[in-house]
Amino acid sequence: RLLGALEIVAVGTQALRGSRNSSGFIKSVKAACGVLILTIDGDEEARFSYAGAIGALGRPALAGEVLVFDVGGGSSEIISGNGLEIECCSSLRFGALSLHRGFFEDMPAPIPDDVRRRAGSYVKSLLEDDATVSLIREGRAGTASCVGVGGTITTLASVMLGLDPYDPSMANGSLLEISEVERQIELYSSMAPQARMKIKGLGPKRADIILAGACIVGELMGFFEAKTVTVSDRGLRYGAMEKFFG
Repeated sequence: RLLGALEIVAVGTQALRGSRNSSGFIKSVKAACGVLILTIDGDEEARFSYAGAIGALGRPALAGEVLVFDVGGGSSEIISGNGLEIECCSSLRFGALSLHRGFFEDMPAPIPDDVRRRAGSYVKSLLEDDATVSLIREGRAGTASCVGVGGTITTLASVMLGLDPYDPSMANGSLLEISEVERQIELYSSMAPQARMKIKGLGPKRADIILAGACIVGELMGFFEAKTVTVSDRGLRYGAMEKFFG
C-alpha cells in the first residue's frame, strides 16, 4: 500500500494446506490488515510456478518439452509441459524445510554420508511412489528441458556465480550442472550452518536449509536424468500475478 498498490492478492501454499490452525491464522491476517489469504491446492501452485518460470525465460523455454521443478519449503512441484501448455503436474510433500527438519536439524558438521543417503532415499521413494511423477518420468526423462524455480534453485545459482548482492538478472537463465549441485552438497555437508553464512552468494536465512534443498535438487536431476537445469528467478508469485492481474 505504501508503494501505491491498488489491489493485493495473497496466496498460501503447503504451510497453510497442512496446518491445523490455518483458518484461525487467515482470520487474524484479515482482521489485522484487511488481506484475505487464498489457500491454493498443489495443482494450482504447480500451474502458477510453471507460468512464472516459462514467462521469465522467454522463447527458448517455449519450444518443445519442458519439465519445471519448484522446490519450496514444505512441498515440491513437478510440472510437465510443452511450450505454454501444461500437460500434467504433481505436488509432493517434501521441501527444503521439511527435509531439513527430518534429517539434518541439530546434526553436527560434517554431516555423515549415510544421513545424506537416507535423506536422498526418502525423496526418491516419494518420487517413485507418485503415479503422476512416474508417468512424467516415462515420457520426459533425459529428453525434456529442465527448469528450476524457487529459493533453493536461485540460491544454488547465486553461490555458483558468487553473487553478492544477489542479482536476479544474472541468476535468471543460468545453467546448473549436476556436478555443480553435487559440489555444493559436499560443501554444505562439511560446514555448520553458522559457517555457511560466510559463503559468497548464500543468504544467511538459507544457511540452515540449503543442504536439504540441494539434496532435493540432486535427487530430482538424477530421477529425471537431467544433466543441467535452467534457473528461473520467477515462479509462483509471477504466475499468480498473471492469473489475477494479467
